[in-house]
Amino acid sequence: MSNSQLVTFVEAIDPTEFREVGYTANTDKEVFPQGINVNFCKLLSSHSLYVDTYERGVGPTASCGTGMCASTLVGHLLGKLQADGQWISVYTRGGLIYTLPTERNGRPVVRLSGNATYCFSGDAELTRTASGGWKYRGFNQAQSFETEEAAYIEYVEGIKRQLAATPLYLTH
Repeated sequence: MSNSQLVTFVEAIDPTEFREVGYTANTDKEVFPQGINVNFCKLLSSHSLYVDTYERGVGPTASCGTGMCASTLVGHLLGKLQADGQWISVYTRGGLIYTLPTERNGRPVVRLSGNATYCFSGDAELTRTASGGWKYRGFNQAQSFETEEAAYIEYVEGIKRQLAATPLYLTH
């Protein structure tokens, strides 16, 4: 992955522990000086898993492509996920993507496939600063895509209904 990842497989995700580990991994600079993405994974089958990611610089996030890829690779290397040429279904709070663990030049790699949804388009106004950087001046929204966004929301709700029968989280 292009950024550092910490991946653990658990029987059920404890939301409190997930947040504590993610926060600590991103604030304890002696252990991870630049922070790290933290992924808690629940295996659903030999070809599917659920991932919650605490993203470096963001916190708990609905979906993280590098986190889902890292989780797939770790699951494959640990023998939890089968890499038999079939795509792995990776579920998150934000939806579903597919990953394919393979090898290239004797090294493990993973491919990612998923949807993209347009929410809006527009123009951002940036100006150069005296130091050569950029300063954000504003955003003008030109178009919104309510129909596509509504279809995506329904898609995510369908995934949530599908996962409802699977206990993902530890309940206290």
